Amino acid sequence: MTGHPTYRQGKGLKCFLFLPFFFLLPHTLPAQSFQQIVKGVVRDKETRQPVPEGLLIFTDQHREFSAVSGDDGTFRIHLPVGKYTLMVSHLGFTPMVLPNIQVSTGKEAYLEIGLEARVFLTDEVTVTAGKQSWLTPSGGSSVRTLQSQDASRYAGGYSDPLRMVANFAGITSGNNDASNEIVVRGNSPRGMLWRIEGMEIPNPNHLPGGVGSNGGAYSMISTNVLADFDFYSGAFPAEYGNALSGVMDLRLRKGSSEKHEFGLQLSVVGAEATAEGPVGKGKHGSFLANVRYANFDILRKYGIINLQDLSIVPSSLDWSFRYDYHDQKWGEFELFSMGGNSRTGNEASSNRSDILKGANNDEFIEKDGLSVFGLKHLINFKNGKSYLRTILGVSLFQEKWNEGIVDTSFVHVVNKEDRISSPVWNLSVMFNNKVNAGNSYKIGFEFNPSFADMFSIRKQTTAKYDTLVDEKAGSYSAGAYFQWKYKPDDILELVPALHLGYHSINGEWTLEPRLGLVFNIPGHQSVNIGTGFYSRMEPIPIYYFRVKTGKSERRLLNRDLRSTKAFHLVAGYRKSLANDWKISLEGYYQYLFDVPISAYTNNTFSMVNQSDGLPDIDLNNEGISENKGLELTVDKSFLKNYYFLATFSLFESGYRASNTQWYATYYNANSVCNLLVGREFKVGRAGQNIMGFNLRNITRGGYRFTPPDEAQSIKKKTLVYDLNQVYGAHLPWYDRLDAGINYKVNRAHSALNVSLDIQNLLNRHNVYRRNFSYANGKISYTDKKLIGLVPIAGIRWDF
Repeated sequence: MTGHPTYRQGKGLKCFLFLPFFFLLPHTLPAQSFQQIVKGVVRDKETRQPVPEGLLIFTDQHREFSAVSGDDGTFRIHLPVGKYTLMVSHLGFTPMVLPNIQVSTGKEAYLEIGLEARVFLTDEVTVTAGKQSWLTPSGGSSVRTLQSQDASRYAGGYSDPLRMVANFAGITSGNNDASNEIVVRGNSPRGMLWRIEGMEIPNPNHLPGGVGSNGGAYSMISTNVLADFDFYSGAFPAEYGNALSGVMDLRLRKGSSEKHEFGLQLSVVGAEATAEGPVGKGKHGSFLANVRYANFDILRKYGIINLQDLSIVPSSLDWSFRYDYHDQKWGEFELFSMGGNSRTGNEASSNRSDILKGANNDEFIEKDGLSVFGLKHLINFKNGKSYLRTILGVSLFQEKWNEGIVDTSFVHVVNKEDRISSPVWNLSVMFNNKVNAGNSYKIGFEFNPSFADMFSIRKQTTAKYDTLVDEKAGSYSAGAYFQWKYKPDDILELVPALHLGYHSINGEWTLEPRLGLVFNIPGHQSVNIGTGFYSRMEPIPIYYFRVKTGKSERRLLNRDLRSTKAFHLVAGYRKSLANDWKISLEGYYQYLFDVPISAYTNNTFSMVNQSDGLPDIDLNNEGISENKGLELTVDKSFLKNYYFLATFSLFESGYRASNTQWYATYYNANSVCNLLVGREFKVGRAGQNIMGFNLRNITRGGYRFTPPDEAQSIKKKTLVYDLNQVYGAHLPWYDRLDAGINYKVNRAHSALNVSLDIQNLLNRHNVYRRNFSYANGKISYTDKKLIGLVPIAGIRWDF
């Protein structure tokens, strides 16, 4: 993405790499057993009612500790520091296993546990770590839930949710190591839906790089403030509308309700501070606040990154906040906020001779910002079977881009200017009711009024600009859904659903039936099937873009453009093996229709190949596309101080253009393989400290490009591309090895964590673009390569 730093090995790198090892020298600690509080609540997953007398067993390799939830479902236990597996059981509910519960001295652990009711009860329930169930929630398929502590285990993750999910089957990163864009099963990254605390939000990434982008340089939300998040790669449940390829559903963690806790983090790219604790009397309220600042100037000074094209060093500021209040009569209230801003660019040279020569006179600046504020209310009804969730929120997305030169008269001339400011309100209501042990349903409604102030110009001649977008427009979208969960026994789970949507910008209604099906087979196995219809609107500026229709004429041609739609079919098999191992095999087929393509009959453009930007082309909804693939996952949970994750995907992604020809999509890499492994060791005199090592290897096929037509190029003496081979060739294979080292020191009332995260440990420069040229009767090419080794060292203190 333009404006992002590129990286290189440089002077002082060896000192930088060895710096963290000074923190790894032996610490003299008293031989005492530090402890920490673990607390939380056990609830019925369907009704959110407390589950009293739930048995909780915490185990590590050598010890076992137990607790019982009280009448209000809460529990509290003191545990020695370390990693635990939590096994939760109750006679009326399906047993649950949660691996990798981290207990450290710097921070109390808080857990919210939802149990699923059993339809047929047995006299005895036995739970073992190797026999945990692995079911898809609410009949959904292709979903993975991550805990916040997983961030420290995934090498190269940088505490970024998007970089973490790139490890899953069927998921690949964008074609730039400086961006966290995610490609889901061959779809464009622009098909992603983002939500936080149940509210839909714009792309929450710094330096997103263009309208419609769903990625950026890095996330505005640190995993240090997340409780967990769900990532869907297909066949989404009914509550998710306006989603085509994937869903990222984030949940902020709750602040401590008993004591004030703080965290400070320093790294070579910035600083982060966290504070949390109780508010008011009676400990009915708590807060969590986090702020981060990032600046790449230190890396530039030591030659680790090359910022020769950026005189304005990339920098950013972001925040997250959550306030909770619980009232016995009025229910639970949550006030939440997140957002940030970022800036980068380049200023023209201040050297007079350079400007007079026409050298170093280019300049640009990019500014981006997002603010989200929301209020959520949850109330359980007295019947003990239902609850109501209401969310009222607003988001404001802003982006500015200016590009130009300083001419020989030292006048700043604008060549390109883009800006957008778009506030969106959100009101959503969801009612969930459990009729009996085998039947429950949820019904919801969402209303999103919005406004957009959009402007875009390009310079054409000395005295003339083309106005591409100049509009102030209001619109709204609305959605309603119904989902029924039918579970006649512990073998079958059937979830039919319906989502209805409306978009005022083009007057379009969408009706999307969906279905989820799970069979639980003896032997800790399950078969899941998910299917349904889904849709996503284009970004608002596309509808108001003035398409060029003549030499100097532009008109609004895309005002009636409909949403892109898709049919998903997913079928999978999952089995829990002994000793914490699980295996999953999943196949899928996606048929995309109403895809925007060129209205001209002999054209190869399709929106499925775009990740961002505003196409200057007359569009219609006559395009189609297909994605199909097979995914294998082998997963060993973090138990006995190590974990293992391997994913392998084979897939095919193609589209039909307006010339009626079928082509591979740009993102059709055909295969991807991820391998992650990590190990932790207890060190120190009392074994209270932890040293961890993590490795991750990513291997995938290269993204696509269109090769030149050699015969036609020689004949016409200019470069001519082969339109019969659109995206018909692969870039070289992409391969990258990441590594992470961390060392955690537990003290009586605080914890110190030192980390070193290394992206591209082997310094391999992968190819992300191939540029062709014609000269003297020959075609030649040059490869644009990605960044090499990028080490990020940091230290965090929790107290």
